[in-house]
Amino acid sequence: LRVAVVVVVVVVGVWVSVAQGGSFNADRVHFIDRTPPESGLQNSFFRGNEPLLNGVFCYDELVQRMREIAILEGNFTLPESFFLIDLSLLDLEVRDQRAELVFFDENPSLGKVVRKPTVGNPIPANSFPEYIRKQMAEDLSFDLDDLIERTEELHAMLNQQYDSPVVIYIHCEAGVDRTGEMSGAYYLRWFNWSWKQTIDYDYSVEGRNIAYLSQLALNWYCYHLQYWVEGYDYLDCTTYRIDDDSTEIVY
Repeated sequence: LRVAVVVVVVVVGVWVSVAQGGSFNADRVHFIDRTPPESGLQNSFFRGNEPLLNGVFCYDELVQRMREIAILEGNFTLPESFFLIDLSLLDLEVRDQRAELVFFDENPSLGKVVRKPTVGNPIPANSFPEYIRKQMAEDLSFDLDDLIERTEELHAMLNQQYDSPVVIYIHCEAGVDRTGEMSGAYYLRWFNWSWKQTIDYDYSVEGRNIAYLSQLALNWYCYHLQYWVEGYDYLDCTTYRIDDDSTEIVY
């Protein structure tokens, strides 16, 4: 099963990667979370698209936009200086990944790249009887994106004590699909958002559903929380907005 998943996802990923190119869109930058002021930490978490302009990592433009969004959406001010963790969900976009690595190799004091290749999931959770779906959702062993582990890791990364304030910027190419999947898992787990609220917010970023494979991966994670994590039995992980429309896949 895992081999079949890899083949399907890689084929889709190749098509997507060829079709898209990275170009920073400031309108897709949004605030996700920050450490509580009473913690004494000044770490924060944002989402967006690939921060490249003309093939070069646009650090200044990204930082300026995050400063604006921190005030507009988070009602706080970013520290004057901070360490940027560029959390990249890219998988086959080799040139864009290289541009990010080159920038931080040349500017190690500004931040670093953390790669978390993300591909989605081609298996619809709602195609199985509930007793099978519940069993499969326990550890999501077939989830190539490791959403269970990553969502815990992201929260721990945000709330860790560093030598200086840290800003986490999570992105894929478009800042919509893979980013919507990973961010959506965070909303479900740490904001206690409903499935509908999570999907509606992802939709609002670009005015369309996130890609089918990303929807399915996120839906499986929703079922994992609903069935297996205490306090999440209120979730209704229905097929709301799950739509297999290949014309909407813009990773």
